[in-house]
Amino acid sequence: MRKSSLIILIVSCLFSQVDMNFSLETKYGDGYQITSLGSATPDTSDYRYFENILDINTIYQNNLYMFLQLEYSDPPIYGINLDGVNAFYLEYNQDKLNMKAGDLYTMYGRGMSFRTFQDQNIDFDNSLKGLELNYDIHDRIRLFALLGQGTYYYRGNPAVVVPDRSLNNNAILFGTEFFTDNFGDFTIFYFENDQELSENLIFSYEGEISDNRLSRELFSRISYQDVREDTVKFYNRTMGWNKSFKWIDIYLEKAWNNYTKILGERVDGSMFYAALSTDIFDTGISYEYKNYDMPYFIQSLSNPPTVSREPSSVLASRNSHQLSFGDEIGHQIEVNREFLFGSHLLANLSLSNRHKGFLTEEYTSFSLSESGSVVGGQWQVDDTAVLSTEKPSFMDILSFSGDDDVKSHYPYRQFYVELSGWQFDDNLYYKIGADQYDEITKYHDQINYMFPNDDGLYDYFADYYFDYFWGIWNQNYLPESGIDSVFAHMIFESTYGAQVDTMIISSTDVSFAMISPQLGTLPLSEKNYEKVSAFTIPSQIAFDIDGIGAFTVYVEKQWKKIAINRDILFPNGEVDNSLSQRETYNLNYYSLSYRHPWDLSVTLFYETESYKRKLGGVNNANHDYDWLGVDLSCDINDNSQLSLFFGSQKGGRVCANGICADLPGFEDGIKITFRSIF
Repeated sequence: MRKSSLIILIVSCLFSQVDMNFSLETKYGDGYQITSLGSATPDTSDYRYFENILDINTIYQNNLYMFLQLEYSDPPIYGINLDGVNAFYLEYNQDKLNMKAGDLYTMYGRGMSFRTFQDQNIDFDNSLKGLELNYDIHDRIRLFALLGQGTYYYRGNPAVVVPDRSLNNNAILFGTEFFTDNFGDFTIFYFENDQELSENLIFSYEGEISDNRLSRELFSRISYQDVREDTVKFYNRTMGWNKSFKWIDIYLEKAWNNYTKILGERVDGSMFYAALSTDIFDTGISYEYKNYDMPYFIQSLSNPPTVSREPSSVLASRNSHQLSFGDEIGHQIEVNREFLFGSHLLANLSLSNRHKGFLTEEYTSFSLSESGSVVGGQWQVDDTAVLSTEKPSFMDILSFSGDDDVKSHYPYRQFYVELSGWQFDDNLYYKIGADQYDEITKYHDQINYMFPNDDGLYDYFADYYFDYFWGIWNQNYLPESGIDSVFAHMIFESTYGAQVDTMIISSTDVSFAMISPQLGTLPLSEKNYEKVSAFTIPSQIAFDIDGIGAFTVYVEKQWKKIAINRDILFPNGEVDNSLSQRETYNLNYYSLSYRHPWDLSVTLFYETESYKRKLGGVNNANHDYDWLGVDLSCDINDNSQLSLFFGSQKGGRVCANGICADLPGFEDGIKITFRSIF
């Protein structure tokens, strides 16, 4: 009895010092998954998910913190099945020491060199399992260190549901932060990582030779037979500086990197990020710049600033910029200002392009396959060269120039302006915006066919017949047998009815006359790229009526064009566009929401899409789609909410910090979501 009482006393004392809270999210869906919208009757398949995520937060005596995330997903909305612990770490704080062990989610600087995080919406997690230490040796000086390893799962294509690529990281990092009054705040650290790449992972990049410099360089340097597993060595030195002046705030971060190419030699790389913000005449202005030059490295433990706008509206967000974290230069400027009648004006301009663009030149000649005056043969490729294109200027990207050299650098431009505000004693909120998005999303090298000109073709035939006819003449020139050049000429002339020089000239003229007209019919160049342009107008009105409830009306319209250019150009100005495709979309998204004072809400969603496609300038597809759904939500208490959805939803791209996933559409089904904090 006394022993049991002692145990109860100890447990009671222990838990009296423990503060625990739980966060549960349960999602269930049953319907059909839209797998293709390529016809009037979209392809669908059975779609069911059951996803449960429980976060447990525990604090003991205010200095020991434990985070545990349990997940049971069979199957999840997106990703792989999971049953068990998804994330766990312990964090200890004591005076000047902070120590964390387990799954490490952390960031140094702005994340340009090191950032690990989890995002369930896009099934992303690049965390390490290990130990992280922070120690304040002074109020103005902090030391930090990290040691960890982990497997990073990712997708080669955002449309892939289950991650199809993975690599192992082994990392060590240490550095310091120090703070000064006059010179600003500094962050300096050294970071080292070994990336273990499997043979299958390296092979998977073979299909992206035209999409990124990593694949292009790798498979132009090695043959497929030489592919094997490899460990990439990465060494990083990063320095960040932040200073607030009276009229401007400045943040600069620079990384000096040295790493090994996949199955290759060591090279240097760099990353640079700058952010400026100021307020001039009550106008907030911010500017960001990035220059990320690590084209042959797989980014796995970093998440640099995107320096591009991530739209929040439904339709515009489906056109998020396709970032290349290792190969991109970009600018972003944003202006905020109070406007007329208490409204607020926001304007944002984002631009970017890759460091290098490429084109291919094919050097082609005509090869005679028959002899004599009978012309026969074919055009053949003698050599191929991959060349760098001219680097575009800032104004080229701003104007979104149609020049092919500019397109080869994957230009991106997005301009957004928004007016919002409250009226009628803050009982009515309104917001209307306009978004113009332009981007080259795919670019395969333009091929320039390098054929000989008229003079070159004529010289080719002249050289050919010179060798051919003088070769025949030489067969009859036998001085040792008494047949000298005079007799050789006589034999040749009796056979061909003319002298050698005459036959060379006449045969050259005949062949040139027959073949030279083909020069005007042979292709001059061939294009292969995809351009996406979209103009979007999102708008929202929300108002509250005393005693009745709150209403929100949301309307968004978008006009979108996708041009897949595979034109073949000819010297005479003709264009073969039979393989080129033009897609136009007229998109509309509507939602009407009502929230009752009793914490009940109902939302009606309706989306339409009108789609037209031209192939080679001829209409070959014309479809209309719509999606209708209704959501019923109830706040069970201050900490719990239940939501029921019935109907259909269009899928689309979801992005977080520049990392994107294509979530599938949902057709004719039910979704149940329960969230609770307790």
